[in-house]
Amino acid sequence: YQRSGEDTSYEHCRKLRSFLSLVVVLLKLTMMIRTGVKVLQQSGPGVVQISRCLSATPKRYNSTADAPNLSFMANLFRGEIQPVQVFPYPEAADAEQKEFIRSLREPVDRFFAEYDPVESEKLGKPSDAVMEAMWDMGCFGLMAPEEYGGLNLSNTGYATMGDAVGGVDLGLAVVLGAHQSIGWKGVLLYGTEEQKKKYL
Repeated sequence: YQRSGEDTSYEHCRKLRSFLSLVVVLLKLTMMIRTGVKVLQQSGPGVVQISRCLSATPKRYNSTADAPNLSFMANLFRGEIQPVQVFPYPEAADAEQKEFIRSLREPVDRFFAEYDPVESEKLGKPSDAVMEAMWDMGCFGLMAPEEYGGLNLSNTGYATMGDAVGGVDLGLAVVLGAHQSIGWKGVLLYGTEEQKKKYL
C-alpha cells in the first residue's frame, strides 16, 4: 500500500502487521512453555539436578513428585477425578448443633409469620421495629463468637437463618448478610480486643 492524504489503508496495514507479529510471538511462547512442560514431565529429577548446577546460588528442592496429589480441583483440570476431599460429603452439623439451629429458627419463623415485606418495600428499608426485633433475636451476631455476645453459628447455621429470613424478604436477608461480612469479618480477624467488644 502507498500513503496518500486521505487513504488510511497504510495505517491499517501497519497495525494489522503489528498485531499479527504479537500473535506469532504469543504462539511461539505457548509452544515453548508446552515443550518445557513435556520435557520436565518426561525427564524427572535429572532436570532438577541440572537446574541446581546452573543456578547462581544453591537451592534445595523438596520433591513432591512421589506424593499423590489429592486436590479435587487440580485433578479436575487434568481431566481426572480425585474424590477423596469431596465424597463422602461431610455432615456439616451434628445432632446437637442441628437442635440448636432449630431452636433459633423457631422464633424467627414465628416473627416472620406476622411480618409484612410490602411495608418495608414501601418504606424503602426495614422499619426500626423490625431491626430491633432482629437484634433481640440475635440475628446480627449469628457468627460472632459467644464471648462477644454472638451465637457462634457455623456456615450451616448461618445459611439456615439466611434461608428463614430470605424466604420472607430477600432484602432483609441481604441486610442480615451484610452484618455478617462487610467490616465485621475484618474486625473479627484483625481488630483489637476493644474493637471486637464494641462492634461484634
